[in-house]
Amino acid sequence: MIDLPLAELAELDEDWWFQAGDVPSPRAIAQHIQLVRETELRYPILLCADGRLMDGMHRAVKALAAGHTHINAIKLRQTTPTD
Repeated sequence: MIDLPLAELAELDEDWWFQAGDVPSPRAIAQHIQLVRETELRYPILLCADGRLMDGMHRAVKALAAGHTHINAIKLRQTTPTD
């Protein structure tokens, strides 16, 4: 496990949840806010071998909103191809 600086998580500045024509409606934003509230920071986020986020955006957002500068992460040594 690594202690990843949130500043190095490029996905925090990308269109992550609302892609391909999805509209960030107030309802959709509220649903994500609820998921952020319910998530647990004790679980690390998951990075592929290239350092890109694979799982854990709600945890990253929670850490960022709470003023944290780092988050626990697991970086895979090798990323298997998707199906």
